Amino acid sequence: MVLALLSKLLGRPISIGWQLLLIWGGLRGAIAIALVLSLPTSLPYWWTIQSMVFGVVVFSLLVQGTSNKYWVRSLSSR
Repeated sequence: MVLALLSKLLGRPISIGWQLLLIWGGLRGAIAIALVLSLPTSLPYWWTIQSMVFGVVVFSLLVQGTSNKYWVRSLSSR
């Protein structure tokens, strides 16, 4: 939906490569962190769940963030 709107604003279709880059670089961790912070602290294993979510979000940011440079170079050379 957002890509279709962006495509209309640009006046041309967005290539599949750039669409994949937008999906890969999306920051979906904000939703996971908001959800885990909304859990009650009385929940058993609350600290473990929170630590796991933070770990996954940090890992995905590091992996996705460092690999975006490669994707942009690869797509720009086409």
